[in-house]
Amino acid sequence: MTFRLIGFLLGILLAMPPRAMAEDGEALPHFTVRDAEAAIQQAMAGLPTMHCGKDPCAAATPEEFAEPPVDADDARVALITGARSARLRWCGLEWKERAFPLMMQGFQQKGIHNIRALAILQLIHTGQFARDYGNLQVLKTCSPETKLALDKANPRVELPPWQGTVNNALLDESVAGMLQRILGEIHKSRCGPELCASATDEEKAKPPVSIEEARRAMKVGLLSGTAEFCGIDWKARIFYPFMAYHDRTLKMSDRQLAIVSMLHGTMHSFIVDGYKKRGAPCTDQMRESLEKQLSNG
Repeated sequence: MTFRLIGFLLGILLAMPPRAMAEDGEALPHFTVRDAEAAIQQAMAGLPTMHCGKDPCAAATPEEFAEPPVDADDARVALITGARSARLRWCGLEWKERAFPLMMQGFQQKGIHNIRALAILQLIHTGQFARDYGNLQVLKTCSPETKLALDKANPRVELPPWQGTVNNALLDESVAGMLQRILGEIHKSRCGPELCASATDEEKAKPPVSIEEARRAMKVGLLSGTAEFCGIDWKARIFYPFMAYHDRTLKMSDRQLAIVSMLHGTMHSFIVDGYKKRGAPCTDQMRESLEKQLSNG
């Protein structure tokens, strides 16, 4: 942990109102909308202590302070999860493998793919975690009954080893990078009956496929790759309908279709290789989950 982040956390510990502190070692504190809004502002002030990709996050602008990229509901989730994580650590349980990854996974499944927004939510979680953990250590020792209850209520999350890579790949910045990679290789694909022309500088500056369209293709690639691994006819049930929708409904050009197909194929291959390297078979739960997703469209 850097000195800047330590200083930021100390500032949060001193700045937060007393009502946001835990009153005992078992009950989670209640957070109001005002608590959430205050946590957002404090987290935004701490953005330079975090990394947004490879580089430190830029300081929040006055415009961001006026209209934050996260809302109070998501901030309350981060506050509650931070309090829950503090109790897990207080009782000697592996907090990083329980509530925290579920929270981050939930945010991305909700559609939060902006790396700055995720950094703010992580800072909110970290601030509440530090505040409650310090308070809990002063209060009392975790009882065996409390530890057992926490362990039961917060089971360890068994995420695939590549899940973090997948989550990072779906962030706005990563999707934009993947688009550039695909444009750099577009000449290897076909645009209709002919090979696609190489991408121009103008096309790279303004890709013909949006970030959301590219992310959707990547997500469908993950789904179809998992379907292949589980022995489901992924081409007939996923890929062909997906491409037909882009062709007939969205009226995409041959070049746009080629880009979407390449994005899909990249993530499809990635997830299939990941499953094979893991060596575990497709489970009934995975197959049921896939069938449910396919049935719901």
